[in-house]
Amino acid sequence: MKLPALLRDTQRLARFSTFVLFLALIRSISEPFRLQYYANTPLMLNEIELYLYGAMLSALGLLVMTIAMYTRRYKLAIATCLITIAAMMVLKWMYMAY
Repeated sequence: MKLPALLRDTQRLARFSTFVLFLALIRSISEPFRLQYYANTPLMLNEIELYLYGAMLSALGLLVMTIAMYTRRYKLAIATCLITIAAMMVLKWMYMAY
């Protein structure tokens, strides 16, 4: 499948957006386990707090996207994905500045 064809079909783009957000959720959930594996000391809650917030954001985004997909509002699903990813980036930048 070529990229221009993907961008024209909102249903396919919404499905792809769901897949991307699901990967973000998996990464947010698995990152504390990876950090614990390589850490010499036990992880504290404040060290993994960012990943928990990111997982919660992506899970809520996936819920809204799933409801939008079932009601065939594909543009809403795509917009939800973009807003969720932007919110996760803002959250990351806030924690990096903190």
